[in-house]
Amino acid sequence: MKIIPKAEIISRLNKIYDHIPSFECKHCQQCSNPIMWFKAEQININDYLQKHHLCFRTLSEEEFQQNQMKCPYLQNNRCAIYQVRPIVCRLQGVIPELTCPFNETVLLSKEQYHLIVSEFNLLNRDICGIEEYFGTRKEICKQVVLKTQKLIKPVPF
Repeated sequence: MKIIPKAEIISRLNKIYDHIPSFECKHCQQCSNPIMWFKAEQININDYLQKHHLCFRTLSEEEFQQNQMKCPYLQNNRCAIYQVRPIVCRLQGVIPELTCPFNETVLLSKEQYHLIVSEFNLLNRDICGIEEYFGTRKEICKQVVLKTQKLIKPVPF
């Protein structure tokens, strides 16, 4: 098995992200919830956190309730990891399954979406990460370590 360097993983991930259109975010935080991401994104997020002297953040179910279910990376009404936010955050407001109240236009066709998901899954397969999940919930992070095979399978975002 070929080991893929971190720089190549991040480069491939950014090329995938480049195919996801954006729109003007109103920073309403209605999409800021507990989230999950995959191994390639974890590599990218960890790299960003280290370079910017930030800590990896997770919350328990109780802490999420106290935080009104907001993502722990939301600081001063802005995402602290916006440049490396996971694909689920990038797809928010651009596909019908992840709507935004301020964007009523679907920006990705089904074909474009399926191509993005296909490339994303290929990258995670190439790094043996298709069954590895990460996220902002402490319970999920513990379960990943203990029961990787029993967690939900990757979903088409």
